[in-house]
Amino acid sequence: MIIDEIDAHLHPNWQQMVMGLLTHTFPNVQFIVSAHSPLIVAGCDFGEVSVLTRDPTTDRFVLETKREDFLGTTATELYKDAFYIVEADRLFLEYADEATRRQPGAVDPERLRLELLLEKAPLGPTQQERLAELRRRDRLISRTQAAQEKRKNQLELEARISRLELENRMLKAAQRTPPPS
Repeated sequence: MIIDEIDAHLHPNWQQMVMGLLTHTFPNVQFIVSAHSPLIVAGCDFGEVSVLTRDPTTDRFVLETKREDFLGTTATELYKDAFYIVEADRLFLEYADEATRRQPGAVDPERLRLELLLEKAPLGPTQQERLAELRRRDRLISRTQAAQEKRKNQLELEARISRLELENRMLKAAQRTPPPS
C-alpha cells in the first residue's frame, strides 16, 4: 500500500502512532509512505527508512536507504540524520554571528545614543521606529547568546556523561578480570 504524506494534518500524537497501528492491524501488508515528520520515522528498524535526495554532481534524485535503526532516536537526531536539517531556526542563524562577536552584556552604541536622546527630548516617529528595532535586535542577540551558552553547556554535559560512562564500563571490566597470578 502506498500512502503519500501520511503525516499531513495529523496531530503529533497520531504521527507517532500511525505506522504502528497500520503494521499491527495489517501485518501482511507492505507500506510505502512518504512523510516530512520525524515522528513517522521514529522507531523504524534497519532498512525501513529511505531518503530521497538530489545528487549535486548529477542533479538527479537518489534514493538512499538508511543503514541504521531509529529506535529511541530523538526528534533532533531524526531531523539531522534522516531529514538533513540542522538544529537552528531562522532568527538564531541570523543573529548567531553577531551574538558570538558581541561581549555578553554589551549594548549597541546606536541604541544607547537613541535612548540618551529619548531622555532629553521626545523622539520623532522615525527615531522611535529605529529605537524599537534596535531594542528588538538587542533582545534577539541576547537570546541567541543565551541559546549558544545553553547548547555549549549541554554539549559539555553530554561529553562529561560519555566520559563517566566509559570510565564506569572500564571499572566494571577491571572488576571482572581476575588479577594475574
